[in-house]
Amino acid sequence: MAVEDASGEVEAVQLKSASKTNPISNRSVDLWKTIGNWMRAVAGKELKVEKTIFHLRLGRKRSGALCESFAEASTLQSAGAAVEKAKSEFFTTKGKLKKGVPEDLREAVETVFAPGRSGLMQRIIARFQLSFGTRYAYEELVNHLKTKFIDDDVAEDVLLHALGWVKKEIDNAVEHDELPLIAVDEFRTEISAFRDRLKARSYLPSFAGPPSLEQIELHKVRVFVRQLNLVKFSEEQILSGITDFLSAKTNRVQYAERGYVHSKSFLEFESALQSLWRNHRDEVELNKSEEEITRGQRLALRCFRESLKLQGIDVPADFVRGCFHSLADRPSIGWHPRYETLLTGAEVSDGQP
Repeated sequence: MAVEDASGEVEAVQLKSASKTNPISNRSVDLWKTIGNWMRAVAGKELKVEKTIFHLRLGRKRSGALCESFAEASTLQSAGAAVEKAKSEFFTTKGKLKKGVPEDLREAVETVFAPGRSGLMQRIIARFQLSFGTRYAYEELVNHLKTKFIDDDVAEDVLLHALGWVKKEIDNAVEHDELPLIAVDEFRTEISAFRDRLKARSYLPSFAGPPSLEQIELHKVRVFVRQLNLVKFSEEQILSGITDFLSAKTNRVQYAERGYVHSKSFLEFESALQSLWRNHRDEVELNKSEEEITRGQRLALRCFRESLKLQGIDVPADFVRGCFHSLADRPSIGWHPRYETLLTGAEVSDGQP
């Protein structure tokens, strides 16, 4: 990760959780690979040493004599001494690799201490920083938001939205072969707008993250997925349906626990969804010249495009879709014109009507 300010100064940050290992021990492969990656970035003109801070941050306090000596070096002279000391850990005075250095570590240190690279190494170490978290990164971020521009009562909601928004922006850039860059002004605009919507209670945020592969597999046998199979939805559409179902389930719990929504409002919301479903079903069934599967797909897609408020407040689009899937899971509603019969028959085993 890298942060660039308006003057062109860059902070190249490498984050390590350090929950089970020590990424800054003298013989940590991660440590030497990180330094090697920075050296390659400089050699490839992705980073300029004189404009970059090379920052290694751990999620918790760890010790490592060599890495700590790097952090203490603030001049080229002191950096050179730290580099030479580190090199003596792995190489003899004649430049030969010492015995007992593991194969994976050997490759990393040979890259970093390769002949002719000592000057670059020294320049990077002279601009190296080491910092530690408190093991409570989430709480740290929430507290940091509170010191900036976010009110205490919505700080956690804003953080969850920010994490999801940043991930979506980065994933989208990667998918389109673009640099995963987010401008500070763009981030602040998004977060400020979201904060204002929360403060006005005109919008309910999403607290759901992406589902795991295990969750997806477990839900492929649910009734609502069988309903999608009955109308021959694609694998991509089914994956989206499972994601929406799980997201809505998580958010429903969160809205209730946080006191955002009264339990009675959920019942009213579901009743409104069922009314919409009946209206769309009646209209779609007016044209029986279409194939049953086509009518079922049309009905589902119309429902999934609906936008509905919960307790008079806007909700994420996937909440509406997920609640439709929840109703289909019971099943209180369905997509195929003969869903009730098909769900109880043998035909359902392979998803064919």
